[in-house]
Amino acid sequence: GAQSRWYSNYKSVELMKDFSIKKNINFDLVFQTRMDLVLKKNINFSLIDKNYIYSNGRDKKKDIIGEMFLISNYENAIKFASIFHRLENYSLRPPVAAKQHIDYLNLKHLSLLTQQDYELTRNFLKKNKNFWFKIKKFIKKILNKN
Repeated sequence: GAQSRWYSNYKSVELMKDFSIKKNINFDLVFQTRMDLVLKKNINFSLIDKNYIYSNGRDKKKDIIGEMFLISNYENAIKFASIFHRLENYSLRPPVAAKQHIDYLNLKHLSLLTQQDYELTRNFLKKNKNFWFKIKKFIKKILNKN
């Protein structure tokens, strides 16, 4: 559910933060996404304004934002990951909770891409059976080489 979604987000950002400190690396932008998301349109990262946190486009309702992916600067990624520690204050619905947390943090938000520009893998594969066939054939080929 929502709690595991935000927990995995938090742990991923913590790993990034630890790696950054250990290796003395600074990240300009952080792209956080669900592992089961297919982007059907390229994102031009050179156009990203680092003062904003971006998410996928959703309905035009004012109380929600997309949370399939987030793009932000390093500091805002760490701030946003704190959502896991404030879940009792927010809605159980991830799009509502994400909006509530961005408001709480007073971050500036913009939507990026429309709902036609991304899709969950399971839906993409259902519609693109030939693509799935090619993936299975490729995996079999790799496995047979070993």
